[in-house]
This record gives sequence, C-alpha cells and structure tokens, in this order.
Amino acid sequence: MRILALFTAFIFLCFPLLGQVLRGTLVGVQDRQWIKLLDTRGASHTALDSVRCDSRGRFRFDSPKGTAFAGFYQLSVHDTDRVDLILDPREAEVVLEFSGSPLQEHIRVLRSEENLRLWEYKAVSREVQAIQRAVETERRSLRTDQVVRGRELDTLSARADAMRNAHLDQMVQKAPDSYFAHVVQVDRALMAVQRGTPRPCSTPLLSMTKVCCTARSIPRPCSRTCGTWRQ
Repeated sequence: MRILALFTAFIFLCFPLLGQVLRGTLVGVQDRQWIKLLDTRGASHTALDSVRCDSRGRFRFDSPKGTAFAGFYQLSVHDTDRVDLILDPREAEVVLEFSGSPLQEHIRVLRSEENLRLWEYKAVSREVQAIQRAVETERRSLRTDQVVRGRELDTLSARADAMRNAHLDQMVQKAPDSYFAHVVQVDRALMAVQRGTPRPCSTPLLSMTKVCCTARSIPRPCSRTCGTWRQ
C-alpha cells in the first residue's frame, strides 16, 4: 500500500502542467511592457514564452510554454530585471504582484504556497548574509591582538548560519512533500557527497527522482535546482 502511494505521488508530481495559470501585475506600469518567462538550469536561463502587459500592468501566461515539469523558472522585464519562481503541477494558479524594480526586491506572492516558501527562505537568508557581511567587514579591521573580539565575531557568524538552517529545517518539516522541501533535501545530499561526507538521506530516493524527473535533468540532477533557492 505504501509503495502504491509513493508511486502515485511520483506520477502526480512528474505529470505535465495542464492548464496552469501564471499571472500577475506590475503595479504602476502603463507602457504595456513585455514580460518573459525563462527556464532555469544552474546559471543558464532560456526564454520559453513572453506576453505583453495590459494598460494596467497585468500579465497572464495560460499553460506556459516549456513548463512541462515542476522546477525553477524566472520572470524577466527588459532582460536584466529578473525574479525567481517555482512552477509546480500541483498548483493550478500562481499569482504575483510587483510594486517596483528590481522585481526580486518588490515581489508579493498572492497565490502559491511554493513561492511563499521560496521567498520566505530568501528573506531569512538575506538577513543572515547581511550579518555575515558585517562580521567580515569588522573582522578585516581587527588588530592582531583583538583575539577575543575575533572569537565573538566567529560565534555571531555561526549563530546566524545556525538560525538560517533551523528556519529551513522548520520549513521542510512543515511541508515535507512540497517541491521546495525536495529540492532542499537533494541539494543537501549532493553537498554532503561533494564534501566527502555522505550521510543517509531522510528522504527516499524516489523523492530525489521527483526533483529531477525529466530526462534532460538526469545526467546532472542538480542542474535545475542547486543554488537558486539559496540565493
């Protein structure tokens, strides 16, 4: 019975996106800009589809081209202003709102649990990165005899990183079957292997297959996932 349930979940996640709608609004935009949808594979991005906003800045992709499977994608305005998002076959509609530019700093997710998770984590990660940058800036100004302060900065940086990891663990535990959670599990497993310290993964191998179920992804299982969610 458990095997049947896992197989059903696998088929459901890997089934092509049928009728998914991706829509949103560029608030305050009146010049009917073009907005592009791009595929994300590591650092490579390929244009898949494009639509033109209406006079109120609204755009809509009906069954977007090239989005056959769950994964990371981007929306782009003027080619250089880009924002990450997740398209998952279990979500019939993704609704976003952008109140300014750059898009990634003015995004509001109105409908999509996957993208709420993604941008919740990105917000926490940015706070931690700001702390670590401040730590490094102060560390560079320390004198050689300021050993105690150096250790305090090490502790501060480690605590910030631990806070980020703890928050991420909570997110995964809260929605273990989400696409975001599976990407995190795969990314952690791959990083452990790269460090030469492989460890048993709490997520079944089937879950790793869910993230990379397209034939084009199998040779490089992390090509569509690694880094995007952590940035």
